[in-house]
Amino acid sequence: MLPGWRRVPLADVTYPTIVRDRRGAVTGVLARGLGAAARQALMRYEGDEYELLEAEVKTASGRTVAALIFALRPGEGKSLPGAWNLEVWQRRHKRRFLAALARSGSPS
Repeated sequence: MLPGWRRVPLADVTYPTIVRDRRGAVTGVLARGLGAAARQALMRYEGDEYELLEAEVKTASGRTVAALIFALRPGEGKSLPGAWNLEVWQRRHKRRFLAALARSGSPS
């Protein structure tokens, strides 16, 4: 769990981003043990619109640990009002997103 953030939709793409929200919290997956090559690959994938930030996350066991997160840089992209919905995305966009990712590594 990433407290202090919330997941929001972005204009012109199907995937979400996270924005700061003191009352929010975002669930996700904590990846551990990534080497330098994996980190560089993730940074290339996210692109210049995102920055790598340090954050504290709560694990499923309730421990607080340090983590690195990708967040949209201020002034990049346009978040939309409302919440992004995974189930809707899976029904409407997942197949096309994964196909685009497999083709080019840069889906929209």
